[in-house]
Amino acid sequence: MKGAALSSGCSCGLAGDQLSSYVTGTGKRVVSYGNCKPASNYDPARPDVNLEFYLDRLAQVRKKFAPFLEVENPLFSWCSGDEGL
Repeated sequence: MKGAALSSGCSCGLAGDQLSSYVTGTGKRVVSYGNCKPASNYDPARPDVNLEFYLDRLAQVRKKFAPFLEVENPLFSWCSGDEGL
């Protein structure tokens, strides 16, 4: 999501500055750089975070590190195996 942070409209930072953004929209296959907002724009009263995108990313990480995780890890209890969401 580095590209998303860079394209989120922050052109006044200095080299080495940390940029924080989040992905919006719907669906797990959105283009992050086209559907992002600076984290400072997040409104908890009107959340617009793309949960499908983040849950899919979590499922991808789980699959990648599955050989190193306990079989019954409670963090990934919502996702069992390759089916993802």
